Amino acid sequence: MLGFVILAVLGLAFLILPIFMRSGAEVLDTRGDSTSRWYRSRLAELEDDAADLDVREEIKAELGAILLAEMPDAQETKEAAGHLEGVYSEKDNGSKDAHALARKYLTTASLVLVALSTFVYSNLGEYRLPEIRGAEAVLELSMEADEADILSWQGLLENWLADNADDAKSWYLLGHSRLKLGNFSQAAEAFANTNALVENDISVKFYWLQSRYMANKGVLDATSKSLAEEILKVDPSNDSVLEILAIAAISEGESATAIKLLNQSLSGLRDPRRQVATIQTIVKLRETLSPQPQGISVEVSASAGVAAQVDKAATVFVVARPVGGGMPYAAVRRPAALMPFLVRIDDLVSMSDTRKLSSAENFEIMVRLSASGVAQAQTGDWVWRSRPFSGKEASIGAVQALLAPATGSD
Repeated sequence: MLGFVILAVLGLAFLILPIFMRSGAEVLDTRGDSTSRWYRSRLAELEDDAADLDVREEIKAELGAILLAEMPDAQETKEAAGHLEGVYSEKDNGSKDAHALARKYLTTASLVLVALSTFVYSNLGEYRLPEIRGAEAVLELSMEADEADILSWQGLLENWLADNADDAKSWYLLGHSRLKLGNFSQAAEAFANTNALVENDISVKFYWLQSRYMANKGVLDATSKSLAEEILKVDPSNDSVLEILAIAAISEGESATAIKLLNQSLSGLRDPRRQVATIQTIVKLRETLSPQPQGISVEVSASAGVAAQVDKAATVFVVARPVGGGMPYAAVRRPAALMPFLVRIDDLVSMSDTRKLSSAENFEIMVRLSASGVAQAQTGDWVWRSRPFSGKEASIGAVQALLAPATGSD
């Protein structure tokens, strides 16, 4: 804005300057010019007059005296008065032309400068941008306490986007304002526009998915499922997306699919309450399965005398893998704070559809308590290993895994 004002003022200055220069010159010379014009006019009348030549010369002399009296600073003498007509009639044409050309250039330059500054500002300056400056506040506002502010920002963003439809950030903020106000269909439209302008932004895709999911009352259509798949390709442990897919699977009667998704979501969950709720949901869903899939139940607890040393913030990994180590067939993770607990290892928690526990010839169960919470083995982890099992023993019931401080890493 400041740049435009400076350019505009500069252009107007160039435009007005020649006018003031001309006006000033005219003011300074007004008196002399009017006197000289009057003198020349009277001389012209005398030339046309048929009066006696001597009389005319006498009148010229008197007029010259009057002219000298009106111009006291003039250096001409009375004898030079007779030559004044020639002096005033022979103006310096070159000087006049130079001044006229200079004024013309200044006027043209000023007009071009004003036009250019207006064009640049209107196209690049975003002169209405101050209207939505600070709209990021929408992300922090609460529907319960700040509804009026959200509505105000929503109106400003809608007006702005009417003329600036390619502003991805404003579409994103508008989507959040609509989402907070419960306008799910309109929010989905805003996030769809954002997604069209910004490629492969996971947060945009997530809020678009969430809006569509809410607008469709918990039903996932083809577009929503496609969005969920795109998100999981980049973030396989996105617990929110996995939970949405799991709920959709439950509503469709796909309990096995829901168990897989919920177990996968535990990798990304950090809230203990949500972890417990998710595990309880998995247990209830397993009870509905008939027949029960082939697998092994593992009871995990700490050895006597060391239970008090268990870090409640640690993570327990229960893995079915080839004997001696290798790529797991199946795996689950649970918070150490839940010990003792029971988990089921079967095809529903397989690492992939092409590598299932039921297809393994031999395997072992490895249980590891990790203070770091990472899947890779770390020094100081507590580790327990089972004896080898054949594939035919994958439904032997339950085994007990007693954890204790390790002497090395796995």
